[in-house]
Amino acid sequence: MMMHRILFIVLALGFLSCATEAQVGGNSTAFVVKVADKLQKETRPEGRLVIHVKDEAGKSETFGVSIKGLDGGAVTIRSSDNWTNSGDNKFSELTTGRYTVWAEYHQKQYPISDSLPNTLRSEEKAIEFGNGEASLVLTEARREPVLVETDLVHSFEMRSLALSTFHGADVLVKAAVLLPAGYAANPGKRYPIRYNVAGYGGRFTRVQRLVEEQGFMDWYGADEGPNVISVFLDSDGPYGDNYQLNSANSGPFGDALIEELIPAIEADYRVLPGAENRFVDGCSTGGWVSLALMTFYPDSFGAVYSYSPDPVSFNWMQLINLYEDENAFYNRDGYLTPTHRTINGRPTLSVKREVSDENVVSGSGSYTSSKSQWGAWNAVYSGRGADGLPKPVFDPVSGVIDPAVVKEWEKFDLLKHTKENWPTLGPKLAGKVYVWMGDMDNYYLNNALREYDAFLKQATGPASDAVIEFVAMEGHCSLFSQRRVLERIMGR
Repeated sequence: MMMHRILFIVLALGFLSCATEAQVGGNSTAFVVKVADKLQKETRPEGRLVIHVKDEAGKSETFGVSIKGLDGGAVTIRSSDNWTNSGDNKFSELTTGRYTVWAEYHQKQYPISDSLPNTLRSEEKAIEFGNGEASLVLTEARREPVLVETDLVHSFEMRSLALSTFHGADVLVKAAVLLPAGYAANPGKRYPIRYNVAGYGGRFTRVQRLVEEQGFMDWYGADEGPNVISVFLDSDGPYGDNYQLNSANSGPFGDALIEELIPAIEADYRVLPGAENRFVDGCSTGGWVSLALMTFYPDSFGAVYSYSPDPVSFNWMQLINLYEDENAFYNRDGYLTPTHRTINGRPTLSVKREVSDENVVSGSGSYTSSKSQWGAWNAVYSGRGADGLPKPVFDPVSGVIDPAVVKEWEKFDLLKHTKENWPTLGPKLAGKVYVWMGDMDNYYLNNALREYDAFLKQATGPASDAVIEFVAMEGHCSLFSQRRVLERIMGR
């Protein structure tokens, strides 16, 4: 009798285990992914497939896997395959049930410049997760932006010898030029020139949105409009934003800008001679890049107008002290480190989740090649690893910081560089630096700038006349505008 009871219990436990696995951890949905006929010839043979999943409560997760062969027809991938996940659950561990899903196929290859789409996307579709099959058809294409040229808006493109040599292939650098309203009517007149750097990932074609703003163009064409040539730089690079600087991974973008693009543009247009008539500006990533260009190339620019710059000190890489902290995902008190907040202080995203999302879209499964924010920072600041990829400053899964890689980042720490070189750098920055920051910056960038400002306020030999403006209860880039920058340049 006892043996029968034991056997019954064992069988019951086995049944419960199988039921639990089927409901929670046993989902083995097969995704049959194919490209719509109209896009089949525009599909690259290799890319990163990302599937977005949203449950009935609205909670979203993403999963990524590298695939081959989509150019030849349908590819079948199971949820039990080796996916990178953004959340805590593996794809195969999602509870069975009804979900809304859509797929993206990332296929952009740098520095290839052709007409193929960067990304293919499916429509959203409701499916039942379990052991069945779901078909996803990629019907939408996202392509490189195209600039519409006019009398005032010109496209500029040139082959960079420095970048082409580095990458072993032809690399084109691009820009958009916005001429003053009276440029054509005044053929004997020369103008100051400003180089605008985009926020993260911004392309040169962003000028299109500007000239479509009626209020801006009414001011631009009026008598009080700016007599300044504006150049909109392109941020495209192999690891996302190129940051317009030389780096071991992205290549010599600083040389391409300073030694190639700027001289070429200024040879083609009527520009006032001398660095004192050349300005650089930007917000967010563009704020950091513009300040970095002034810091590393102080003889090349007459002034910088930097708004909400990325961290100017790695003591405050947002809320991470790269020099002292051990982990990028958790602070010293064991709490998740936030990366974004509302201007009232409510955290909305953690570094851990942001990096996990980058791991998903990356072809290597690590943020280091994600072409997103942390991946781009890491690519610019880190050295190159033995695998040919940027060395990770912290582990992509655990967040543990690597002090040896942090050491490689130091040369891009603007505060550190400014302190160490102040006796020679300080005189070259005199009268040239304006930085704006909202004191409730959504990405916690105000902390690093406070430290930068504190140094400049007490600097001697020489004293600094930099203008660092903090505005209470303003967020990220909230008071930046193209008009404000142009007005400041005209007011010099």
